[in-house]
Amino acid sequence: MDSYFEEGVFLEGKLWVKGDVHFSASIKGEVHSNDHFIIGHSGYVKGDIHSYNFSSSGKVDGDVFSENKTSLLKGGVLTGDISTYQLVVDEGADFGGRCKMINAPVEQMSRGVNDKNTPKKKNLLTLKVNKESRVESNTGLKGELNQPKLFSRFPKIARVPLIGFLLIVAFVFFKTFNPMGNNDSGELVKLGYELLAEGNYEDAELVFKDALKSGRESSKVYAGLGQSFLQRKLYQNAINQFKRSLELMPTNVDYKIDLAKTYQSMGN
Repeated sequence: MDSYFEEGVFLEGKLWVKGDVHFSASIKGEVHSNDHFIIGHSGYVKGDIHSYNFSSSGKVDGDVFSENKTSLLKGGVLTGDISTYQLVVDEGADFGGRCKMINAPVEQMSRGVNDKNTPKKKNLLTLKVNKESRVESNTGLKGELNQPKLFSRFPKIARVPLIGFLLIVAFVFFKTFNPMGNNDSGELVKLGYELLAEGNYEDAELVFKDALKSGRESSKVYAGLGQSFLQRKLYQNAINQFKRSLELMPTNVDYKIDLAKTYQSMGN
């Protein structure tokens, strides 16, 4: 919304305005505008002006900080320095001072009266991202430099099949001779029952299913799965798991009781 300061009005102190402002009055003090500050032929400002866009055909005795465009119109007199992104000086305008051209302004829609630091924050963020990118790049380079030179003596065409063969041999070795394999399954079963005790039935199901990958002959795994389904009222799934646990350990009383509870919950 446009605002007007008529001729003959005298102001003193800081002036904060929003929107397009047409200023034909006189002021002694700083002016802060978040949009377009326009000084008419009879307007006079003694002090610094901070604005997004600035146009003047009046008299200014102070520095102008315009984030986007500064226009000195015919008849305008400015005694002071200008800091702006774009400067237009009409014929017949009088400018006595220095001009500093700044970087492209921020978008006007995302700024406020006091958002002078927004471009700096954006630049700091960019510097941070660039710094992290350089760190990642250096880490990757360090990894390449630290790679063993075991295969350097082989021709490049033979390196890939050789590396693949060695990986297969290592995998078969660990699957066959790794004494920790069964312990991994046991730890998963233990974790699954701990989750059941805590009431985390869905997480327990995931853990027991993971344990099945290396322990399909474990009655505890199927019983644990049955418990996770029973607590979530997935009765048919629970029955299937309890039956499987009884097939592996037919004399286990607890499994029989769990199966009976499931049938009871179904009204059977």
